[in-house]
Amino acid sequence: MELKMEPKLIKADVFDQYVRDGWLSKSELDNLVLFNYTDATTFARKWDDITLNSRGTIYNKDTSEVVALSLPKFFNLNEHESTRLESLPFNEGFVAFEKMDGSLGCLFRHKGQYRIATRGSFYSDQSKKATEMLAKYDLSSLKEDHTLLFEIIYPENQIVLPYGDREELVLLAAFNFKKGKELSWEKVVKIAERCGFSLPQVYNYTFEQLLKLKDEIKWNESEGWVLRFNNGLRVKVKGSDYLRIAKIKSHMSPLAFWDAMVAGKADEYITSIPEELRTEAEEIYGTLKKQVNTLRQKADSEAQKLNLIGLDINNKELTKQMASQIITRPDWMKGYLFGAMRGKASDDFFLKVIRPTDNVYVDLASFK
Repeated sequence: MELKMEPKLIKADVFDQYVRDGWLSKSELDNLVLFNYTDATTFARKWDDITLNSRGTIYNKDTSEVVALSLPKFFNLNEHESTRLESLPFNEGFVAFEKMDGSLGCLFRHKGQYRIATRGSFYSDQSKKATEMLAKYDLSSLKEDHTLLFEIIYPENQIVLPYGDREELVLLAAFNFKKGKELSWEKVVKIAERCGFSLPQVYNYTFEQLLKLKDEIKWNESEGWVLRFNNGLRVKVKGSDYLRIAKIKSHMSPLAFWDAMVAGKADEYITSIPEELRTEAEEIYGTLKKQVNTLRQKADSEAQKLNLIGLDINNKELTKQMASQIITRPDWMKGYLFGAMRGKASDDFFLKVIRPTDNVYVDLASFK
């Protein structure tokens, strides 16, 4: 799928089915509505014009017209087919911006007043705080058809990076929402100067330098960078150490996934993992599922040898004979085989025996 370089103006009345199907969520404020892609969308990688452009863009419900245009969804390096190394448009040139570690805020107007929504809600704590923060900026020169996008930074909103007592709105980008066009960085800088907003740092690194730096930079120094190519494509390049700490903060480990599987909430758990860690999360989940499948196949083979499938459990003499055979089998499969004899075989028996210890997978070589 081709990734759109510019946000696509889509009338809101086509979004309802996506909400019903669980691919989008929505937040409403009087006659305004914003849409945001859900964790299910990220997990299923259901990216199309609708979901890519549902990242907090705000619509008038009565007319379905856009009234504030947010940044489209963009991806990490190698996360999407358009952001693979071999697909990047290096011939276009790019600028590297500091990747801020806060919450995305979208400026909009409601009843003649400026407010800020986050990408998923008009009512989030970050939205309320950012709207309060607007009071210290001069918005008198803003044009009616412009939308501003911010990183919301304040102490209580620390994600990973420690910003200390910084409390500010960092201007990331601006759009003419009526035309669906992004303003040049030069114009963004002028808006920031007039209004008093902070700006992310801009770097003149080569791509090779960035790849080297991402493995050297410490988690408390930088999250990484956003590369904006001249054709509009944005790509996130995050520091390895930042991702390591983010992983710890997300409690992502084999044992955490095992707990979720035992509770029957593995799919729900994996959708809660940050996008940049989703591939590794799926590998952990896949390894545990593979271990369960491996043990089940071995146990099913024994069940077939013992002719347990379809056994007449009312025949007490036969069940007694089968029980005497089952108890000679390895301890890890006995519970499953007794369940199979009663027509109630369950993977729960295998989950118990593959519990990771100190986040180290169980060695299946010992399961004969």
